[in-house]
Amino acid sequence: MHEFSLCQNLLREAHRIARSEYTEQNPHTPATNDNLVITALSVRMGLFSGVDKHLMQRAFEVALHDFHCYWPTLKADKYRPYHNVFFAPRVELHIEEVPASVYCHDCDTKFNVDHHQFRKNYLSCAHNEAHKTQMLSGDELLLVNLAMHPQPGDPASILFGRPPVEGSPRV
Repeated sequence: MHEFSLCQNLLREAHRIARSEYTEQNPHTPATNDNLVITALSVRMGLFSGVDKHLMQRAFEVALHDFHCYWPTLKADKYRPYHNVFFAPRVELHIEEVPASVYCHDCDTKFNVDHHQFRKNYLSCAHNEAHKTQMLSGDELLLVNLAMHPQPGDPASILFGRPPVEGSPRV
């Protein structure tokens, strides 16, 4: 199931983007106790991306769980690689499915192909049955938006919903 691998990469990329955003907003990172928490991701998925939407949703839940399982222990120095950027315990994945855009060389026209048209005509032109077509878009899988917000406090309370272990310093 390649959806799981895609979701792992999606989480890594979202974390990288959020970390970059956090660094821009907080140039003096050690002086702040604020964390940036990612709560939702939006993805644009083309018809020919080769990814099943339902499998992607399920794989995302598993990949997020896997990501949380490998968070470091509650020692503050172990959190430093995450640069005060964390995923919320539950992160929403919004998937926007987009049709493919196809260009017909015979008609010199551009048209969209959705699931129904693809099953019926494959990639033939809507005006003639020629297959002199070229796919312009529809094979993409793009991370288009991140929902994140600052949240002060200990990373353990964000990740696990519990108070920090007594004696562990705050990040």
